[in-house]
Amino acid sequence: MQHRGEVGLWLWAEPLRERLGSVSVWRDDAGIRGFVGLPAHVAIMRKYRDLDVARTTTWHTDDVDPHVIWRAAGRWLRPGDGRGPGEG
Repeated sequence: MQHRGEVGLWLWAEPLRERLGSVSVWRDDAGIRGFVGLPAHVAIMRKYRDLDVARTTTWHTDDVDPHVIWRAAGRWLRPGDGRGPGEG
């Protein structure tokens, strides 16, 4: 399902560590707000909210190179690291 303003989406999973998530790229804040408010997204988040902890962050960049995005996201996705991608 493509949503207005979406540039790209990566899903990731570490089954043995019982971790999964996504990294999405949006053109603007309105695009992600629109997606997060979709009834289907709200329903999925409510259905699975008791499974574990959900963390979110956002950051802004002009560089849409997938390697740069994953490097920034990876710093934040590491367990125990509460910093956002743009914070270190």
